[in-house]
Amino acid sequence: MQYIFIRNFTGARKEKLDTFLALCRTQDGNLPMLNLPDEPMDCEGCIAAIFKNSGDFAGILTYLQTKDCFELAAIVHPEYRKQGIFTALYREFEKKVLAESSNIPDTIVWPLSDSDTKVARFLSHIGKQESYREFLMTLDLSKYFYLYHNAPFTFFTKRHVKKESTYIYHLYKGLRKIGTCYVSDGCIYNVEIHPTYRRKRFGNKLLIHAINHQRKLGQKRLFLHVTSLNIAACRLYQTLGFELAEQIIYFK
Repeated sequence: MQYIFIRNFTGARKEKLDTFLALCRTQDGNLPMLNLPDEPMDCEGCIAAIFKNSGDFAGILTYLQTKDCFELAAIVHPEYRKQGIFTALYREFEKKVLAESSNIPDTIVWPLSDSDTKVARFLSHIGKQESYREFLMTLDLSKYFYLYHNAPFTFFTKRHVKKESTYIYHLYKGLRKIGTCYVSDGCIYNVEIHPTYRRKRFGNKLLIHAINHQRKLGQKRLFLHVTSLNIAACRLYQTLGFELAEQIIYFK
C-alpha cells in the first residue's frame, strides 16, 4: 500500500477513482457530503491510499483550505475498513499538507452522517477539541399536517424582487414587525425575531405560516442549517417535525 498526494485525476487513475466511488456508493449509499464528486475534483487536492501492484484505490481523503479552516472528507474501501487506513490517510495529510503549509487554520471541519462517530473519536484521540456542530435538518411536507394558531397576528408574504423562487415572510403584532424569515428553493434561512419577543413562541408562529405556505405552493421538502450552539432553535425545529439529515463537526 502506498499513500500519495493527488491534485488531478486523468486517464487510468480517473477510471480507478470512478470504480472506487461507484463501489462505495453501492455499499454506503451517499458518499460524504463534502468533496468526493466524480468530475471535476471540487477540492484543492487529496491523499489517496493505492495498492502498488494494481493501482486500485483503498481510500481517499480530500481537503479544501479556506482562510479559517480545513474542510476534510474521507472514505475507505468497504473491504479494507478497520485496518488503520483512515488513520494513515490523516497522518499523511499532516505530513504532506499541514507540515508544508505556511498559514495553517486553527479549525478542522469534517462532515459526519448521523451515525458516523469514527471521525469524532479519531480527532478527539489526537487532541483535537470539538468546538460545535452544524446540523442539516429536513422536513418532509408530504407527512406534514397543517398547523394553525389563534392569535392577533398579521402575516405578510412577498416574493423577492430579483429572485422569484425566494419568499419573504413577515410577522406583525399590530403595526410592529416582530419577525422575518426567508425561504428559497426549499431552504429556510435568516429566521429573525425582534429581541423583545424572543422565547415567546413567535418564531414558532412565523415558521408555521411559512411552512403552510410552502406546502400550498407544492414544495415537497424544506431544509435548514442550524448549529449546536443555538439550542433554542434546534428544539424549535424538532417540535415542528424537522429531522436531522447530516451534520458537520468543527474541531480546534
